Amino acid sequence: MSPGKYKLTVELGYVGGNRKKKNKTVAAKNDTEAKKKLVLFEAKVLSGNLIDSTNMTLEGFYPEWKEKYAVDHYGEKTLKETEKIIDKRILPAFGSSKMVDIKKIHVVDYFSDLKKDGKRLDGKKGKLSPSTLDNIYKAFNSIMKVAVEWELIPSNPCASVKLPPIKHKKEDVYTVEETKKLFDLLEKEDPIWQLIVQSAAVLGAREVEIAALEGKHLDFTDNSITIEQAFVVIEGKGLVLKSTKTDQTRKISVPADLMRALKKLRLIKLEQQMEMKNLWKWEDHLFLFSDEYGQPYRPDSISHVGQDFSIKNQ
Repeated sequence: MSPGKYKLTVELGYVGGNRKKKNKTVAAKNDTEAKKKLVLFEAKVLSGNLIDSTNMTLEGFYPEWKEKYAVDHYGEKTLKETEKIIDKRILPAFGSSKMVDIKKIHVVDYFSDLKKDGKRLDGKKGKLSPSTLDNIYKAFNSIMKVAVEWELIPSNPCASVKLPPIKHKKEDVYTVEETKKLFDLLEKEDPIWQLIVQSAAVLGAREVEIAALEGKHLDFTDNSITIEQAFVVIEGKGLVLKSTKTDQTRKISVPADLMRALKKLRLIKLEQQMEMKNLWKWEDHLFLFSDEYGQPYRPDSISHVGQDFSIKNQ
């Protein structure tokens, strides 16, 4: 055994006349540290919590990854989407493979094949988009990265695998002239929907962000609005409020006319909140675009209204 390396052995008795044991090689500074690691190793083995890394398949490791890692590191919606990718994409290709046998060339070949025509699961023609390939890679990489951290495999075969670059779509933001024209066209629309479309146009925000705007996000000292949260729709739960990622949080200057209108709307919402009392749907939240009970409009309803408005004014 090379310097700094120790072989740990835990005796498990005899089965059918054959001696049974578990071995593991670890790095340790000295005998004292090695003995400590032996105690921990023995406790894991005897408690039945040790994962057999030599024979563990990806399909066998998947529940371990999900239970002991994913549920604590993924949001509910992201976890469901990741599980779907693993179930439909990764397990059919690598599920029966032993973790230690999956090499980088296998991952490279896998993604090279996914870039070909006919790999979509929705029956449509064409290739998978770079963003879809990236999501598949992220799910695969997460499992293998955790396997390395848990010392089940020596290295991550997904590391440094190159994928096609993703071209991020720039959010559409109206010019001053376009905004004025838009506001003129909106005069015939319902006041609340006027504000929704105007806010979306000025802020360049997504429907999920517009729906999550609250009174606290309005800063009347400098006529600005902070976007720091968004709604996600989760099956079985409905609307769930989430903070935006750090690089997506922003503070945007807004025309004074729009801020005055939003200030009036905020006062209306405060009055409704006081009137409804315990009937108010979202305690401690004052969503600007909501019904009289404080229930925010769904992002998809905001999207449909915006589409209808665009069609009418083409």
